[in-house]
Amino acid sequence: MKVVDNFLSQQQFQRIKNDIISIHFPWYFQAGVTNDGVYDDSCLLTHVFYENDTVNSPGFPIVQPLLDMITIQKLLRVKANFYSNNGQLTQHKKHRDFEFDHSGLLFSINTNNGHTILVDGTQVQSIANRALFFNPGTDHQSTSCTDQKFRLNILINYL
Repeated sequence: MKVVDNFLSQQQFQRIKNDIISIHFPWYFQAGVTNDGVYDDSCLLTHVFYENDTVNSPGFPIVQPLLDMITIQKLLRVKANFYSNNGQLTQHKKHRDFEFDHSGLLFSINTNNGHTILVDGTQVQSIANRALFFNPGTDHQSTSCTDQKFRLNILINYL
């Protein structure tokens, strides 16, 4: 696990933030935080830029500055997550993004009191322009937030 603050230049960060927090950016409903078919009381909006060796979004160039900052042998998925403020700090169920070890970059778009909980119990706060590098093939959890309208991040899964 590694945390890097001010991961992108201010200009790069602001461009990504402005593109994603826009009335022109499409979001899609996901019932439950995980895709395992077991739904809990939570839901979120997502935008999958890339998955299954396919660019799924004309917005894929938005995330290029993030991709340029890491060494990738194989890109697995690039996804944005939008957790709305539901009035309470909801801790979502533990999950693994894929059932094998791989690398992940979780990039926070806004600062809020939400966080990610890693397999060892470490809590990493959502701070704008913060990068969290970890293994999303191990159990981890996300949370909502209560001090902002939403918690927004981008997750890159790669080898």
